[in-house]
Amino acid sequence: MAQHRAELTFDCGSASTAALLLRTLGAEATEGPEGSSVRLRVQAGVVHADVEGEDIATLRAAINSVARLADTALRTLGVSTKR
Repeated sequence: MAQHRAELTFDCGSASTAALLLRTLGAEATEGPEGSSVRLRVQAGVVHADVEGEDIATLRAAINSVARLADTALRTLGVSTKR
């Protein structure tokens, strides 16, 4: 399917926060922009989002959507998003 790929990682600081973020991002994995796909996994308190898109514009849209949603969720949970 996808020609273009990116991986985003979100250090949540704890397994419980990572589980909440994974649940939050789950909707994006099933209902993201058409022509894109998002696979999510958790490893040691870090959420990994593997993002794919058929073209650069679709990939960019999917990356922006995942990044904004994760940023909002982490800020709501009190996790610093500044690195």
